[in-house]
Amino acid sequence: MNNPVYFLDPDGMLSQGFMDKIINSASGTTYTNNGNGTFSSNTSETIDNDGNTVDGNSSADANTSQDPPKGKKVLEEKKGFLSKLWFSLEPREWEETETGLVYQVNADGTIRHIRPLGGAGALGIVGGVGSGQSILKFRGLIQNLSLRGLTHQQLVRAFNGTGFTLSSHAIKRLKDIRTSNLGFNSLNDIKQIFNKGVSFDAGAGAVGKSYKGLEIIWNAETKVIITIRPAKIR
Repeated sequence: MNNPVYFLDPDGMLSQGFMDKIINSASGTTYTNNGNGTFSSNTSETIDNDGNTVDGNSSADANTSQDPPKGKKVLEEKKGFLSKLWFSLEPREWEETETGLVYQVNADGTIRHIRPLGGAGALGIVGGVGSGQSILKFRGLIQNLSLRGLTHQQLVRAFNGTGFTLSSHAIKRLKDIRTSNLGFNSLNDIKQIFNKGVSFDAGAGAVGKSYKGLEIIWNAETKVIITIRPAKIR
C-alpha cells in the first residue's frame, strides 16, 4: 500500500517508457493529462503514453512506427532452384527479439511482411483482426503482471485496442489455476497463442488458435473471446 510506484501507476497500465520519463524529469516538473493520449508538462514539453516527445500536432516520434522493415535480410538465402520455389510458396518465419513481432521471409532471406495473426489462408483472414495482418500486442507494465492477481476491469482494459473483447467466462479462464499450470501466467504469455499458435475452425462461426497446450476460441465476426481452455486433441 505504501509503495510509491503503486500511487504513480496503481493499475499497471503505464508503459515503462512513460515511467522512466517521469522519474528522470527535472525536480519540480509536472505533467497534465490532455485527454487525447498525450501529457503536457509545465516546461512546455508534450509526451505520449510511451514517454516519447510529441512535436506539435504529430502523433509521436518517427521511431515509434510499427511498420515492418520490409526488404531487410534476416535469414540465409536459399540458392537451390527447388528451395527457392518452395520457400517462395511457403515463406519461412523470423522473430524480431526486440519487439516480439514475427515476419514471413522470402527465399532470398529478406522480410516479406508481418505474419498474419490467423496464419496463412482463408482461416487466417477470418480469424485475424482487420485485414488479418495485425499482431496482438499489449501496452504498459500490466502485460508482465500475474494474471491471477489482475482484476476483471484491468483485464478488460488491457484488451482495449487489441481488436478483441473478453467475455466474462474468458476472464475467469484467464485467472483459472489450470491456465497458470500450463505455463501461461501473464498477458505476455497469452499473446503468444495469438501470434504463434495453430489456427483451427471451432465451428458455429467461431475460430481458435492453439499453442503449448492452451487454446483460445473467439467469434470470427464480433472478435469476442468465448473461452480459453486446455487444448483438445485434434
